[in-house]
Amino acid sequence: MEGKDIQRSVIALAEFIWSNAAEIHKRIYPDNLSSEYGFIIAYLCENEGKNIYQRDVEKAFKMSRSTVSTILKELEREGLVERKSVITDARLKKVVATEAAKLINDACQKEIDAFTDKLFSGINTKELDVISGVLNVLEIKKNNMIKNAEQKARQSEEYEG
Repeated sequence: MEGKDIQRSVIALAEFIWSNAAEIHKRIYPDNLSSEYGFIIAYLCENEGKNIYQRDVEKAFKMSRSTVSTILKELEREGLVERKSVITDARLKKVVATEAAKLINDACQKEIDAFTDKLFSGINTKELDVISGVLNVLEIKKNNMIKNAEQKARQSEEYEG
């Protein structure tokens, strides 16, 4: 497979996985909540026990303050997140998934796991190890590219300022 073929295959696979994840979210989450809301709830559930603040959600999803604020308010209205005071600083409010959100997230995760099992069925352990290794390398490269872009943006801001 040549470079362009690999690129097309990766993009097609990513779109297939993304659309299936979005469909799973649509089936499980309340009608008025988009899949982005589900990803935020999943993030909160995965980080349960940590102090997660609005700014952490903004950074994790590369969303603006106003967008995240709107989403969190809607999730609060739906009873899926709560903002709780932190003992060390009463001004800070950590964002916590409610039990209802955890139940929905668990159901969603079970369906995603079933989809993933189906997708990877017939692929042996050795092949999965190769895929995992390649994905780890790509993840490192992606993170380095993001870090470099952020550094260039900061340098540009400093130069202009």
